[in-house]
Amino acid sequence: MRAIQLAVACVAVSVASVGQVQAGLILFGIQDDGNVAESLAYGPTAITESDDAFLSTLVGSQSHNRWFQRAVDGSNNTLYEIDWQFSTMKTVANRFQDAINIGEAVTWTVTSPSITGSQILVGTWRFSDNAGDVLSRFSGSGFSFSDDDGIWGAGTGEIDGDSNTNIINWTWGYGNYHGADVFNNPLANGTLRINGVTQSSLPSGFKNFMFVDDGMVSAVPEPSSLAVFGIGAGVMAIAARRRRRREGECVAA
Repeated sequence: MRAIQLAVACVAVSVASVGQVQAGLILFGIQDDGNVAESLAYGPTAITESDDAFLSTLVGSQSHNRWFQRAVDGSNNTLYEIDWQFSTMKTVANRFQDAINIGEAVTWTVTSPSITGSQILVGTWRFSDNAGDVLSRFSGSGFSFSDDDGIWGAGTGEIDGDSNTNIINWTWGYGNYHGADVFNNPLANGTLRINGVTQSSLPSGFKNFMFVDDGMVSAVPEPSSLAVFGIGAGVMAIAARRRRRREGECVAA
């Protein structure tokens, strides 16, 4: 009986951390110094993290309710990671246009080497209310994704790249804050915000990555199902071993 109890405990421990595994984050945007929003080229081309700044319009019809954002320096050291959780399912193209027109409600979860644990922020993302007809850009290509400004990031309240009054709401991320895309004036133009602080310089090789969650998960069973299966298999193995032992004793007798 003791052996069975130990087997059950070991199986339970071995599956406790197993669950559904996130399968797909699709990279759709890269921003760097000089290519934030107004000077951000776009078109129907897939991108990887080694590519130059670009916005891939291939994801325009991707339905989702989650984005993921990560910024790195030239040595690929992470500056921050931001999980974007939206309140509704939409395509990427419609998400941008609604953000510009009315704002998108978002719950952001931020992690960074500069803080302990994580921060959860709730606000309304506008990108830039003067970005123009972004919806049409998802069916074309060009060299200026936004007509005017644009913020990729998190905060509380309204986050709008075209506003010159709500920078205090913007806590994390990278954007053209009511200026130009080039990082040459921390209070406008290309701006990096880390934990509410406007950075005075941009790390060498800086890139900001934007991903959309495709909603696909791998077919890994739930932990409870694995535990039940594993416990059953363990008990059956012990019982079979005992049965073979008894049969051996009978033959010897």
